Amino acid sequence: MQQVWLFLGIYFAMLLGISFFNRKKSAEEFVLADRKLGNWAAANSLVATAIGGGLLLVGGAYIYQFGIGGIFFFIGKIVGYALLTLFISQIQKRIAEKKYSTLADYFGDFHGKRLHQFIAGVVAVTYLGWCLVGFVGGAGIIVILSGISFELAALAMLGAILLYTIIGGFRNVIRTDYIQWVAIAVVFLLFFANFSTNLKSVEAVQWDFFSAPVDLLVAFFIIGLAYPFSAMEVWQRMFALEKSKKIVAAMTRFGIMYFLFGVVLCLIMMIIRTFDATLNPDFAIVEGIVRFFPATFVALGTVAFFAAIMSSLDSYLFVANATVVHDFLDPQKRLSPEVIEKKMRWTLLGLGILTLCIGFVWRDIVDIALYFSGITIVVSMLVFFSWIWKTRIPQNVFIISGTLGLLSVTATAFIVPVGPVWVFPGIIVPMVSLLFWYLIRKLTLLCKQKI
Repeated sequence: MQQVWLFLGIYFAMLLGISFFNRKKSAEEFVLADRKLGNWAAANSLVATAIGGGLLLVGGAYIYQFGIGGIFFFIGKIVGYALLTLFISQIQKRIAEKKYSTLADYFGDFHGKRLHQFIAGVVAVTYLGWCLVGFVGGAGIIVILSGISFELAALAMLGAILLYTIIGGFRNVIRTDYIQWVAIAVVFLLFFANFSTNLKSVEAVQWDFFSAPVDLLVAFFIIGLAYPFSAMEVWQRMFALEKSKKIVAAMTRFGIMYFLFGVVLCLIMMIIRTFDATLNPDFAIVEGIVRFFPATFVALGTVAFFAAIMSSLDSYLFVANATVVHDFLDPQKRLSPEVIEKKMRWTLLGLGILTLCIGFVWRDIVDIALYFSGITIVVSMLVFFSWIWKTRIPQNVFIISGTLGLLSVTATAFIVPVGPVWVFPGIIVPMVSLLFWYLIRKLTLLCKQKI
């Protein structure tokens, strides 16, 4: 415990030191880093954000059970990020001209105000859900590693995040991601190096890419592929880069680092399984570290997990905050950056407390993660179809398709036992409804031509 608190103290001191030393110089820096983000800053921030409590616990649980097949999620996500990079590069000039701040701004610009508000509402709720994953997963990990209560762990995370985000806003989110990514990478590499010889004991089935059920592998790949299109934390960082070349460079660096981490995570979970194949999958990565790694690694692991959780949680909280302020409190884009900054400080506090209170009641992290994965994919499908179809899609068609997708995901969560199948309605229902509209439109045009 003394080592745990020592390492956590050093970690917090570094975060706060960076936050106070590099306080924002202008309101524009607080809101979106003055849209002058560097390639490496964006890449490091993206990879730190992508590795959160949900990935470590939920992803780790499935890898622990089914082995190397979990890499399909990382492969799918990298392909998804590559497609998103192509898409955003094509509209980069429009982004710079219109000064997009949120994902809803894109829909409002291309399709209309009603769709802007619909997307903003879904994104705000979705990212509060991902914040919930961060709080529940993070507090659960800290409880196992340090022995403190769930409530105290969650309050500590919220207090730390609010402190440095309220001080420096988006700029501090980016800066602290440097420390968080380094902490994650170093500690996980140390874990792997310490037990790499145990790979010889991994069961052959764990090395089989297709040993997992087909629906699970498909879900891994599709979730990874679709998620980036609605990942507003990614859009934010792309908005903050000045040129399309920078977007490509940042995403390339991110993709390489993210895939390498995915490989290391798969190997670590397979190694943990060689020690004990009867662990609770949901917390196998944490229990494996506590039970099998040296005491010093447990203390370092606490910091690494805390860093992973906070690097995602601060980004998700800032996304929900930006959506509420930009899309609901300033829909006409008339407020000055200074006023926006003040509003964002207060909404950060309010949204953080709201999510924490929900987390005290709803703590089923796998249920939460899979449900909001399904909701996230609904938005992804709307983004994807908006991109691939050059024909202008009426905003009411998008709203109806999105609503049907959201209802189908929710209904599935109530009817079907928790599992990867929860994400499929978020893909199928919007796709079918949009294709149905497209066919009706084509038939109508053909009929008019014949007449």
